[in-house]
Amino acid sequence: MSQEPQERLELRSPAPENEMATEYLPVSRLAVISLLLALVGVAAVFSTLMVCVAVAAAALAIAALWSIARAERPPLGRKAALVALLLSLLCGTWGITWRTVRERVICRDAQQLADQWLQLVRAGNLREAHQLHLSRQERQAPGANLEEYYKNTHEPVSDLDSFYAAAPLSQIVAAGQQGQVRFLACEDVQDESYAGIKRDVANLRYALDQPADGQLQTVPFLLTIARVVDRQKAEANWELRGVRAPDKRR
Repeated sequence: MSQEPQERLELRSPAPENEMATEYLPVSRLAVISLLLALVGVAAVFSTLMVCVAVAAAALAIAALWSIARAERPPLGRKAALVALLLSLLCGTWGITWRTVRERVICRDAQQLADQWLQLVRAGNLREAHQLHLSRQERQAPGANLEEYYKNTHEPVSDLDSFYAAAPLSQIVAAGQQGQVRFLACEDVQDESYAGIKRDVANLRYALDQPADGQLQTVPFLLTIARVVDRQKAEANWELRGVRAPDKRR
C-alpha cells in the first residue's frame, strides 16, 4: 500500500534589509570637476590661454584617480576622470603643437621679408624700403615713380627723414654694403587685436657687423614686422613697424 509523500512547507527567512536595499556610492567631486574643466579645455585647440585650463583638468583627473584608488569604498567617477585626463591631454598637446608650428611659420615668413627689406636699405633703396613702413593704403602702386612721389609730397619726405635718422637704423644705412647683417633669432610672436583687426607681430633679432677704427663692431637690433591676413583674398599683408635697439637686460 503506497503512502503519499507528505508535503513539507519550507519556511523562508526574510531577506536581510541591507541586501534588499540598493547600495548608493558617492561620486568623486574631483572627477566631476576635472571632466567639466576638460570640456572647457577643448578650446585649447584654438586659444593658447585655454591650455592652462587643460593642464588643470589633467592634474585634477590624476588626483581623482589617485583618491579613488586609495578609498576603502571607491566612489563613482573613475571613468569620468579617465575621460577628463585623455581629453585634456589631447586638446592641450594639440593646442601647444598648433601654436608652435604657427609661430615658426610666421617667423620664417617674417625673416624672408626682413632679409629682403634689409638688402634694400643696405643697397641705398631707401624710398622703396620706406614703402613697407607705410600702411597698405598709403603705399604707391608697384612700378610707380617713387622719386617723383617723394619729391612732390611733403609728408612722406618728412616721415622718410625721421624714419632713417634714428639709431640703429641710421647705422645700418651708413654701413651700407660694407657692413654684414646676421639673423640671430626670432624673439617672439605676439597677437594684437585693434578695431576688429587681428595682427601677428614678430620681433626678429639681428646683428650688424661693421668695421670701426680698425676693429669689428657689432650692433644688435630688433626688427618688428606685423602681419594682417586678408581671409577674403587669402593673402597676408606685411608692415614694418620699426627697428630699435634691444633691451640691455636681454
